[in-house]
Amino acid sequence: MVKEVITLVDLSQWAQLSLLIFAGVFIAVSIRTLFQSNAMTRDQARLVLDDETSPEQ
Repeated sequence: MVKEVITLVDLSQWAQLSLLIFAGVFIAVSIRTLFQSNAMTRDQARLVLDDETSPEQ
């Protein structure tokens, strides 16, 4: 029964779709990182080292 269900669902398409989604997100994050300003990158890198708490909003 399980074998019949798996052959009907055709799981190979889901694997290809998930790979395309992963590649798209990876490219989008890479492009966003490359075009980020230097000041913002320095600020984000310093967040871990800052001992001060974040300002209240």
